[in-house]
Amino acid sequence: MTNKTSHRELELHSLIQKDDDVALMELFEIHGETIMIKLKSWYKSVLDEALILEAVNEAFFGYYKNPNTFNPKKGTLSRFLEVAAERDLKNILQKENRRGKKIDLPEDVELQEKMWNSILSESEASDSAIVMTETYSKVEEFLQGYFLNSVDVELARLILMKERANTEFVKVLNIDSLSPQDQTKEVKRNKDRIKKVISRNNIEEQLRAIIYE
Repeated sequence: MTNKTSHRELELHSLIQKDDDVALMELFEIHGETIMIKLKSWYKSVLDEALILEAVNEAFFGYYKNPNTFNPKKGTLSRFLEVAAERDLKNILQKENRRGKKIDLPEDVELQEKMWNSILSESEASDSAIVMTETYSKVEEFLQGYFLNSVDVELARLILMKERANTEFVKVLNIDSLSPQDQTKEVKRNKDRIKKVISRNNIEEQLRAIIYE
């Protein structure tokens, strides 16, 4: 994955800032289909491709109406549009659900995995250990606003990092003296508790704001 906005993208961005709709069409030709494919792979329960296309269109037109929301120094234009399209798709699906058209959203774990991968990729994209450290610090500080102790913050971090090994959670919870069965039960209980906080407070959405602020 390229870490910098390409020269052509910068040219198109400059033209779009001047309300050039032809430039927007070219940008859509470059990235539109790729973003749709990604959304379809992330949201397999969405069988109506028209909803995904609607979300992608909204993302591109939203950017066209306010192109200054994109900062080339913070990441690539393709990634910016991808994040916007996913956000718009989630809004569309929530509206559909309110209308009684039940569409399952991805499991919390999937959302968390993608979110943490986004944080890592945006941090590493700068090729700067300082920026990467600052990003982690922001995330840690953010999580402290929702979890009262360092153990819960670390559990949330492990979940967001898609950690699967029970042993890592056992270390954080300091329950290695328990039987394997009791360890599994305790890990599951705590993971379920943390996941509810993450889901209830839309933490994955707020972390996006941290990345692009």
